[in-house]
Amino acid sequence: GKKSAEASVVSITAQVTYDIWAYGVIVYEAIAGVPLTPYACRGKRAMTSLEVGKIGCWDEQSVRKALKHIPDDKLARDLLK
Repeated sequence: GKKSAEASVVSITAQVTYDIWAYGVIVYEAIAGVPLTPYACRGKRAMTSLEVGKIGCWDEQSVRKALKHIPDDKLARDLLK
C-alpha cells in the first residue's frame, strides 16, 4: 500500500553560505558514502532548530569528526576542508 508522508517547511533567511554549505554536504556524501550527520534525517523528520542553526557553522572538532569517514586521500580532505 501507499504510505502517507508529512512535510513541513522551515523558513529561514536565505544566505549564499547556505548554498555553499549544501554543495559541500553533497560532495562529502559522494566521497564518504555516508550521510553527513547531523543532517541524516533526510526528510524522515523535520530538522530541529538546533540542526538548522548548525548549517554552515561547524567548529574544528566537528570537522575532524566528519572527516573520519573520508578515505586517507589528501585531495579529498583538502577539498572538504
